Amino acid sequence: MTAHNGPVCTHRAWLVFTLLSALLTAMLSVGCSGGRGERQATDPAAALKENSKPGSSVTPLDMKEQRALVDRVWDESKGTPAARREATKDILWRASVGAPARIRALELLAEDPTDAEGADTRTLLMLFLPVEPDYAVVRRACEIIVQRGWQDLSAALVRALARQQSVIPDNERVEAVTLLALNPGKSLVEIAFAQFAREPVGKGRALERQERERAAAWDLLTRLDRDGSKRVAIASDPSFAAQGLAGELQEAVRVLGAVPVTSEQLAWVGLMRKEAAGGAWWTQTAGAIGVISAEARTGWALRHAEAARWAQQNHPEWLRASRQDLVAQIKGRLGKRKFHTREPEGADQMAGNESFNDQQKKLVWGDLLLILVVDDALQGVGSAEALWQQARRDMADQSTELGGIVQAQGGEQSGQAGEWEFKLFPPRGSQRTGDKRFIASDEMIKGSTFAIAHYHFHAQEVRNRKYAGPSPGDAEYAARFGRACLIFTPVKEGVLNADLLLPTGVCIDLGEIVAR
Repeated sequence: MTAHNGPVCTHRAWLVFTLLSALLTAMLSVGCSGGRGERQATDPAAALKENSKPGSSVTPLDMKEQRALVDRVWDESKGTPAARREATKDILWRASVGAPARIRALELLAEDPTDAEGADTRTLLMLFLPVEPDYAVVRRACEIIVQRGWQDLSAALVRALARQQSVIPDNERVEAVTLLALNPGKSLVEIAFAQFAREPVGKGRALERQERERAAAWDLLTRLDRDGSKRVAIASDPSFAAQGLAGELQEAVRVLGAVPVTSEQLAWVGLMRKEAAGGAWWTQTAGAIGVISAEARTGWALRHAEAARWAQQNHPEWLRASRQDLVAQIKGRLGKRKFHTREPEGADQMAGNESFNDQQKKLVWGDLLLILVVDDALQGVGSAEALWQQARRDMADQSTELGGIVQAQGGEQSGQAGEWEFKLFPPRGSQRTGDKRFIASDEMIKGSTFAIAHYHFHAQEVRNRKYAGPSPGDAEYAARFGRACLIFTPVKEGVLNADLLLPTGVCIDLGEIVAR
């Protein structure tokens, strides 16, 4: 018996020991890994945070488990109702936590009976929506907003919609659908414009938020109303009463017949109003534009205003000329000039050509007037010589391209032609990013309120004709600032090729200008 039973007892003892060891190992493994073990069972908030850590060894939680943990955070939170809400908000604000958990946190906050009229939740969404990256969470928030009829969140929704999304068209995004539901009978443009027209009040962070809301509304309008025509219609409506910046915009539409399209152009209008106060420019410009026929003002933009004012003072017959007459004058000027076209090169390739004959159908009447005024500046006494000296300076400076503004000397004060000035604004040290890029300084932008055009050089060497014309970056600059932009390129000693780039993307080669 003893000889027989000994090995059996030993085997059973070893089996029990092995099972106990395996169980202990498993328990230690679960505890160390932070998985669905003791830590998760006792601390649901910690479990959610652990589950969201990059590279975590925790088994991912499914949607049901995430929502259940948030319910436990809500139910097990100790202290006041406010403390419970703060614990749940902490989950909502953590972008790394799974969307199901964050959506459940939002639902609990919105359903909280202690939140009188949803005041705290509305404040939360006002701050949360403009910065939330997860579209699924935004969609659920929008569903709640529509259900509750929280129309006061329109400004936050406009800010959220203003963030560029390349996949879903603006009018199909959930923020847009929600705005339309909250503001029945209004278009997205009207809703965004109403948010822009709200004059910021208060101080501190509240004022900063309202200013961001206004800027976002304008950025959204830039996408929804690319040519500004819808904003012109709204601001021209006599029933539209506006103050502050929106009032200045309304006055600009009334006097200039155009609306700024981008935020940079909006700042330009502000400078026009401020700097023209007490001077002749505003009155002269309004009078000049008033002479032009309604048909000729089709497509009228801010870039045309100074051209009209200067023409009224120096060539008033141009303001009454037909399109055919202006085209004939331009062709007569360009007929015998030599032209140079930029050679396509990788990412710098620009589509199309720069021939006036080929591009004229893309030009509105105001652009034809602008071309004549700009060409007068280029052909003015001393203009080519001044530009060539600046081009030589650019060739010697390999840290940047140089550029500046074209304006009539004393034009804003006296309204007379005088000589044209090509005023250089060298970039600051931090803006010098290489010999093939020009960055306009703040001083240049602020100093160009009444300029007929901006300009810069493509002047790496004396014979640089392969770069004679705009780059894609130049086109983006012109569109943002709404400016006519001249690009000057040396083609041989004392000779520059001039290209006029418009904010529409159309470029007209004005040919060679020769320093004598």
